[in-house]
Amino acid sequence: MNRKPYQPLAASEENNTLSHKNDDSGHDSELIQDDEEVLFTPEEEETPSDNEENTWKILLVDDEPEIHQVTQLALHDFAFEGKKLVFLSAYSGEEAKQIITEHNDIAMIFLDVIMEHENAGLDVVHYVREILGNKLVRIVLRTGQPGKVPEDVIILKYDINDYKVKTELTRKKLLTKVITSLRGYSTLQEIEKSKADLERIALENAQLYSKLEEYASTLEQKVTERTQELEEKNCQLEKEILERKRIEKALQKANLELNRLANLDSLTQVANHR
Repeated sequence: MNRKPYQPLAASEENNTLSHKNDDSGHDSELIQDDEEVLFTPEEEETPSDNEENTWKILLVDDEPEIHQVTQLALHDFAFEGKKLVFLSAYSGEEAKQIITEHNDIAMIFLDVIMEHENAGLDVVHYVREILGNKLVRIVLRTGQPGKVPEDVIILKYDINDYKVKTELTRKKLLTKVITSLRGYSTLQEIEKSKADLERIALENAQLYSKLEEYASTLEQKVTERTQELEEKNCQLEKEILERKRIEKALQKANLELNRLANLDSLTQVANHR
């Protein structure tokens, strides 16, 4: 089904109560009232950035186009921590899964419980948390039929961050929920970044330790080789010293023998002269 792009209402219309009546599908009406003033803290008053990377992505999942329109109307001029809101729209659980798969930086999901079937929204929660393993995105379930899906059962069984009845969401409550959700998402992002930095540092330390071990092993091997080389040279030197001593001793013995023979020859010559 082709969806018309969201068109902001005139300022006079924005100040009126926004309501959506029951239809034949059995969905309850959604009422977003704009009669409550919202006070913004300084961090929400910062000048928004137009860079798409400096935005908060919010996914609206509901099979009723009017829900998308009134939600965007209530939040279209809102910014948090200097970042504008960017809205993505899905009109079924399956469409929501596709968008979430393509956009892993969605900060918040407003998720209808009952769409193409009674558990469509819950299937999306399971897909996000268990299949994709995305624990960062903040998920707010919205239902127009609270009696069909008990809140306590949903909160205990599914990893969601809030469960709201559509008729209870005034503009102020909607803004408050967005602020708390985005703040929580931002905090989790910082925690994940810190964990990633610690893992990176741990990996670098492990690599450095491995290199040091490799260097120490190489150094030890070189020391062993050098020691063995010195021992071999020392052994060779000892052999040479022993050989020199043997030669010197042999020379001394030969000299003694020569001296004895010389003396004997001298005595023989003297005896002959007589």
